[in-house]
Amino acid sequence: MPPLLALQVDLPSVLPVKEAMATTFLKAEGGSRSVGAEGRALGVDLNRATMAPPGVFAQLSGLGLDRSLPTLVVSEATRHTHTCMHA
Repeated sequence: MPPLLALQVDLPSVLPVKEAMATTFLKAEGGSRSVGAEGRALGVDLNRATMAPPGVFAQLSGLGLDRSLPTLVVSEATRHTHTCMHA
């Protein structure tokens, strides 16, 4: 079985926060590696992203994604909707 490739996709403004949290955790555990430090993080707003080149998958391929291998994609996103009620 090939080694697991971990890719981080999140809003550009969120990546530094997650990187700081991961660094703090890994230091406490005696490690020094994190996804961001390995260059495996993609800052993108998926609500505005497109699949057309250079879309998300093209950018992930540049980070090491091999689409011929089984892949799990986890997205932790919240979409806010606004509802207007009229009398």
